Amino acid sequence: MNIQKEHSSHDHSTHEGHNHDNNGGNYIPSIISLSLLLLGLVFEHISKLSFFKGWVLVTWYVAAYLPVALPVIKETIEALQKGEIFTEFFLMTIATIGAMAIGEYPEGVAVMLFYAVGELFQNAAVKKKKKNIFR
Repeated sequence: MNIQKEHSSHDHSTHEGHNHDNNGGNYIPSIISLSLLLLGLVFEHISKLSFFKGWVLVTWYVAAYLPVALPVIKETIEALQKGEIFTEFFLMTIATIGAMAIGEYPEGVAVMLFYAVGELFQNAAVKKKKKNIFR
């Protein structure tokens, strides 16, 4: 039985030579990003802390972005090196870097965070399906 054909349109563990399993199923980068994002929103919009401006604000949101973005950016670079331009990784990278470039830092972090969490859930579902197939 071919698992790849059994699973939707593609196998998320080995599709096209890349590994969709962002951070090996590790939820910690997503938890870090979510925590930093939520604290940043509290500092910026609720507490309106005077120091949370300029480079502090940018650095904070970049720190929130990187744990979930680095694996996607890595996949983007690998796909581009293979000549694959319009991949989901490339589009997510461009969209979130674009949001950051226009000063929409929380939105850039949130979009990448939602993508990473979605990948984790999708990977968990694929693993469960494979486990059920091989029972």
